[in-house]
Amino acid sequence: GDAGSQKSVDYLQLAGEQAVARFAYVDAVRLLEAALQHPTSRSHRCDLLLALADAQMRAASGQRARSTFIQAADAAKALGDQARFAQAALGYAGQLADFGLVSELLEEALEILDEDAFALRARVLGRLAHALYWVDPERRPGVAEERARLSAEGVRLARQAGDPDALAAALHGRWYATWR
Repeated sequence: GDAGSQKSVDYLQLAGEQAVARFAYVDAVRLLEAALQHPTSRSHRCDLLLALADAQMRAASGQRARSTFIQAADAAKALGDQARFAQAALGYAGQLADFGLVSELLEEALEILDEDAFALRARVLGRLAHALYWVDPERRPGVAEERARLSAEGVRLARQAGDPDALAAALHGRWYATWR
């Protein structure tokens, strides 16, 4: 029944997390893909997609990871879940491929994230500033100033959040944004 199926999903997810912890990323991908074959709640499915995309990225399957991050972003959007959407956008942007879509997803995440989601906003701002580093100023006039402004805001929010991981991400974006 449903309970048995949910138990299967939970075991597969746990096994996948353990595989990631021991750097067995290919095994993690296989286990999480198996978990996704079972019916589960929409929010749990979104979490499984995020975990799968992360494992695919670590297993050096960048293209598959990108496509899974997009599925996770779509699932999060359908749920109206801004935090999961931002995580999917950050994961996709971590690949820094297909720049137009990277900036679109990150900009959309900023639009929908609550003003008081300081740590997540800081990470998104840092990643967007980093991504904008690769944009030709001829094609996007004022991009250097935009990067500096976004990254400064990211650092400010991360400090406000008191979140060391968010601060590290924001400072990384700041470094890229201001690097000449």
